[in-house]
Amino acid sequence: MKGMLSTGKFAFAAICFFGAIANATAADAWQEADIDGLLEAGQVVDADGYVLKDKGGNALVPNCAFGSLPPPLGQPFKFFWQAGDPGNKNLLIFHDGGGACWNRDTCLSPLAALSDPTVRTAYDPTISESPEGLALAGGILSEDESQKNPFKGWTKVFIPYCTGDVGWGNNDATYDGVPFPVHHRGYANVRLVVRWLQQQYAHSAAPEKIAVTGVSAGAYAAPGTVFPEVKKIFPRAQTYLLADSGNGVVTNSFLDSAEENWKFKNTLPVYLANVVDGQALGLPVRFYGVLTWLFPKTRFGQFQNAFDSIQTIIYATMKGVDPSALDQQTVLALALEWSAQMRLATNLAAAAPNGNYRFYTAAGSEHGILVNVPDNIGFVADQFYSENSARSPRGKLSFRDWTADMIWKEPKDLRTSSWQNATCFPYCLPTQPGIAFLTAP
Repeated sequence: MKGMLSTGKFAFAAICFFGAIANATAADAWQEADIDGLLEAGQVVDADGYVLKDKGGNALVPNCAFGSLPPPLGQPFKFFWQAGDPGNKNLLIFHDGGGACWNRDTCLSPLAALSDPTVRTAYDPTISESPEGLALAGGILSEDESQKNPFKGWTKVFIPYCTGDVGWGNNDATYDGVPFPVHHRGYANVRLVVRWLQQQYAHSAAPEKIAVTGVSAGAYAAPGTVFPEVKKIFPRAQTYLLADSGNGVVTNSFLDSAEENWKFKNTLPVYLANVVDGQALGLPVRFYGVLTWLFPKTRFGQFQNAFDSIQTIIYATMKGVDPSALDQQTVLALALEWSAQMRLATNLAAAAPNGNYRFYTAAGSEHGILVNVPDNIGFVADQFYSENSARSPRGKLSFRDWTADMIWKEPKDLRTSSWQNATCFPYCLPTQPGIAFLTAP
């Protein structure tokens, strides 16, 4: 999965890396998706050969941010899938993370890091995944019999992330002093995957259950573009949305720059574009409020650590703070500020009358849980099968069990179901030494 181009403690091209799980087995081999017939002159086309476009009339051209450069930084977009067990009619879609970029400094940081290893990269413009690496995946992609994965045996689709636009962009942005465009084509990549799904299921029964998931930047792509597009082609499937470590605590200046360079008003559905067009304050509450209201039969879940160090540093960067200049006291203050906003947003979203949103807030400052992050990366992540620092009204609860309740518990009344909010409160401080935001740079 995604790797950081800098090894500094505050590098924040967020998750992900694959850690091998002992004795991992697979329902079937992972393979790169065959997109033959889905592109015409590099543009996504429908079943009749007509070019698909966004709301602004722009063609969808899949790419990675530095796709016009030679390798290794310049790469075409690709994605992967694994067939499920025979007879299993469920589908898991996972959108990877890897930071974000929205202005000249953040978007060019991978280039700057090539000549200056002290530069903290804001995102990763490359795709490092392979079928061989995915076969060793952990977390929700695991096929290990002993781990009781709620998604074991499901058909799985893995969407890499290489565009810096959280899966919302469909624009080639030109930044001052840069002789080539940065291809913010995350939305085009998502649409290509959805077209492939449409083709795959054209002559077979639609999935019965669909779980749309994402980590870090993918936690914005999942609800913003992947879920709405999947709902269009599979409107009758029972759907679930699980966003990992992407809480929408942002600034107005970030939203302005992102819209200018990503053009997300042309890609997000109108009901979400109108929400994002408002102020940053309260954005995640409005965002999930609209989704839960429009899709009352879909379950929406969020996971986060109480003091997520990666989201804290990204939030600091959005506020114009240089991550390399942060001292311990400033980082701690920013972590408390970010955490307070996250807490308020998740609790308000859960209080909405629709009752189909839940959260799990774990202790610590780790970033990500749906897949495994190996040691020596510069930050740590919770483990999907071992995280149990939160409590629900029923008592101490592991995240694996919380996720299983979300997917498999089918009560008549959601508010009295086994799937409940869970939080580490009041014991939420990091339990591991050397956590990034508590360690001076």
